[in-house]
Amino acid sequence: MIDVRGTGAVDWMDNTSLLLPANTPIIKVRDESQWKEWARAIIGINEISAFSPPDPDDYDLWHEWAEEFNYAVDL
Repeated sequence: MIDVRGTGAVDWMDNTSLLLPANTPIIKVRDESQWKEWARAIIGINEISAFSPPDPDDYDLWHEWAEEFNYAVDL
C-alpha cells in the first residue's frame, strides 16, 4: 500500500489507483476535496469491498480514512 505520510491526497489516490484490480474504472481526482467521491467508488469495487474497508463518510480527514483503508485492504 501507498504510505499516507508525506504525500498529498491527489498523489495518494493516483498511486493507490495503480494498485487496484485491472480493468477497474477509476475516477480521476483533480482536487483533494473530491476524496470522498473517489473513496466511495473504490470501496464499491467487489474485490475491495470483500476486505470490508472503512466508510469514508465516517471520516472528516482523507488521511485518517486512507490509513484505515490501508490497514483493511491488502493490495
